[in-house]
Amino acid sequence: MLTEEAQRRPGHPVFEAFAHGVAMTPKVRYGVESRGNVGANSVGAVPHRADGSRAEMPQGLRNRRLGVGIVAGAVLACAGPQPTWPAEVQVNPNRPTHAITADTIPPGMVQLETGVSFLRDATGTQPFRQFSVEGNPRFGLVENLEVSVDSFFLRDRGEGQDTSGLGDTTLAAKWHILDDEGWRPAFALQPFVKLPTASREKGLGSGRVDFGGTFVAGKTLFGNLTLLPNVSLVGVSLTQDPGGVFLQKTVAFPIFWSITEKITPFWEIFYQSRDRPSGDHGVMTDFGLIYIPHWRIALDIAGQFRITGTAPDWVVRGGLTLLLGARPGPAPSSE
Repeated sequence: MLTEEAQRRPGHPVFEAFAHGVAMTPKVRYGVESRGNVGANSVGAVPHRADGSRAEMPQGLRNRRLGVGIVAGAVLACAGPQPTWPAEVQVNPNRPTHAITADTIPPGMVQLETGVSFLRDATGTQPFRQFSVEGNPRFGLVENLEVSVDSFFLRDRGEGQDTSGLGDTTLAAKWHILDDEGWRPAFALQPFVKLPTASREKGLGSGRVDFGGTFVAGKTLFGNLTLLPNVSLVGVSLTQDPGGVFLQKTVAFPIFWSITEKITPFWEIFYQSRDRPSGDHGVMTDFGLIYIPHWRIALDIAGQFRITGTAPDWVVRGGLTLLLGARPGPAPSSE
C-alpha cells in the first residue's frame, strides 16, 4: 500500500484548477477604419452646365443613383463598423502563475492553455523528477461566467522507478462579480472539484475526490502595475484512517508589470498549508514573462524556487495559449 507521502507529494497539487497562471494584460480600444467620401467624378455625380448652373438629372441616372445608394446602405448596415484591434477581448491566460485572473472568457469563445513543466523535488524520503504536459481549455458560457477543464499527463522518475500516466482532472466554473473601477478592485469566485483520474496504484494520485473554491481580487495601479491576490480553501479527502476531509489553505500574490502592450513580466510569492495532519507547509516564489504577439496568442515562461517547507526544489514552465472563436464586435454607438 502506498504511503500518504507518496500519494500526495508536492509534485501533485490537489487544486490544479489554479496551478497555472494569469496575466492581467493591457486592454485596447476598438477603432473604426476611415472611409473616403464619394468624389465629384464618381458614379451618380450630378452634371453641371458650362455656366455653372445645375443641370436636370435624367430619369435613368436618377434611378441608377438611387439603386447604388440602397445597395451601399444595405452593405454598410450589414457590415457595421470594422474594428482594427479588439477592445476588452484578447488572450488573457491563467498560466504560468499559481494565481488566476478575475476575468472570464467572452461568451462563445474558447481559450486553450497548454504547456510543459519540469521539476525536481528532494524534500521527501524519495527524491524524484517530473515532466508534465498540461492542458486547460476554458469555455465562455454567458457574460461573466466560464467553465474549464484542467488535466495533465506526467512522468515521474525517481530512484529505480519510472512512472507515467494521466494526472487528476479538475472541473471549475468562474464567476466574474465586479470590474476594476476607481478605488474598487475586480472580484471573482471559482469553485472547483478534482476528479481522481490519476492512478493510485502508480502513486500518481490519491484516488479521492477533492473540492474547494478560489476567491480572486485584481487591481491595476500606477505605472502599469497589477496586483492579483488569490485565496483558496481546499477540502482534501484523506486516504488513511480515520479518513474524512482536511482543510488546506493557499495564498498566491503575484505582481505584474506591463512594460508594453505585448510584454508583461511578473513576480509571485505562493503559500500552501499542509494537506494532511502529518504534513508540512510550503512557501515558494516564481517569476517569468508573458509575451502576446497577437491578440489571439500568448507565450509564457517561468521559473519557481522553494523558499521553505514542503515544495519542489525548482520548477521550470513554458506554454502557449490560444483564444479561439468569433471575435465580438464593438459596442453599438449611443448616438
